[in-house]
Amino acid sequence: MTRLRFLALAQAGLVFGHRYLSLVPGCPKSPNFIVTPTFALTELRTNLRLASIEHCNAKQLTLGAVPHNPGYPSWRPQRKHPHMLHNRQWLLKSRPQGALTLDNFEFREQGIPETDLKPGQILVRNLLFTCAATMRTWMNAPGHSNRSIDLDTPIRGTGGSQVVKSNHPRFPVGTRVMILSLWEDYSVLEPDTSPTPVLAQPPEVKLIEAMRNLNSCTAYFGLLRVGQPKAGETVVVSAAASSVGSMVVQIAKITGCRVIGIAGGRDKCDLVVKEFGADAAIDYKHQNVSTRLTELCPKGVDVFFDNVGGDILNAVMDNIAVKGRVAVCGQVAGYDSDTPAPGLRDMMKVIYRSVTIRGFAMNEFMQDADTARADIKRWVAEGRLKHREDIRIGFENLPHAFIGLFKGENMGTLIVKSAEPDEG
Repeated sequence: MTRLRFLALAQAGLVFGHRYLSLVPGCPKSPNFIVTPTFALTELRTNLRLASIEHCNAKQLTLGAVPHNPGYPSWRPQRKHPHMLHNRQWLLKSRPQGALTLDNFEFREQGIPETDLKPGQILVRNLLFTCAATMRTWMNAPGHSNRSIDLDTPIRGTGGSQVVKSNHPRFPVGTRVMILSLWEDYSVLEPDTSPTPVLAQPPEVKLIEAMRNLNSCTAYFGLLRVGQPKAGETVVVSAAASSVGSMVVQIAKITGCRVIGIAGGRDKCDLVVKEFGADAAIDYKHQNVSTRLTELCPKGVDVFFDNVGGDILNAVMDNIAVKGRVAVCGQVAGYDSDTPAPGLRDMMKVIYRSVTIRGFAMNEFMQDADTARADIKRWVAEGRLKHREDIRIGFENLPHAFIGLFKGENMGTLIVKSAEPDEG
């Protein structure tokens, strides 16, 4: 074959690859698809294979081109060495100055060798990533949080993973685990020495169910052990449409309490009342929280489950009952900032009304987790407890989904799914 004929066929191959890819569901058609000169002739034979790669970006597909949306990875061929794993990561590029933006993230992809694991190690594929508001505090400089993330290292948060290679007798290949995972496709763990638990899940429990149990247990212990509500008392819950808040609303109703939820916007307030069963809801975006609490709770608030802090905490404290209890689970009002949420305006209310305020974390109740899970499982089976998830698809969407959490864009537990588990 002459060189001229080869070049002509090569050019035709590029065009054909372009047209073929544009027909793949989820992949865009020209002119958004860009074939650049950097796509060498040696890549021609991969055109058809590339069409099946699952993470075609629905908005833009480029080969060797700079993406139009800063902060998002370009789509390009994955050259997979037979002894290498392709690993995508989202790193903390810079400390947020105020609200979190895409510029604080950096995408990296690299090959990692499939080396032999040391005794006690496992290789996991990270499949599900929970976007929890508290993770935002870990992005601040050390001192703001005891889990501050180092710059140029992967973001971390609770996730669901599956063991794909193992040198540990208690974690065979195929085991599904709940971990404090990194925002990456693959991670090597040492369960016996890990500073955070690596929780193997029973085969019949799906990862999505395990994530539900985590939020439900947080609500269970925070309300029942810290808040200690009694039947007939009034319980107020901030961020009542959130993953933990919605569980608190329902468990308080199961306990026999009157429940007032605080949420942002009519849709979320309707959800709190109609789906989660609260007796009333306050829309903090359009109503005066302190005034509405005075109207709804003439005898005061007995238990406040606080997910937000700031102005809402102060509004509830204006209406707290004598011997009221405050369970502090989160401080969302100050998370998306480099400064803490403001505290109480008037501490004298705590003294004169004999109020108990206590923060808590799930790890202090881990020894009783089986009891909590049994109660939660029974309530779900009885139809008294409902879960709601907001699931986004695609590893590439992690930063955008996480930022949306602080804009109130989610309805329920926000989870990003990167891949399905291997059922084999």
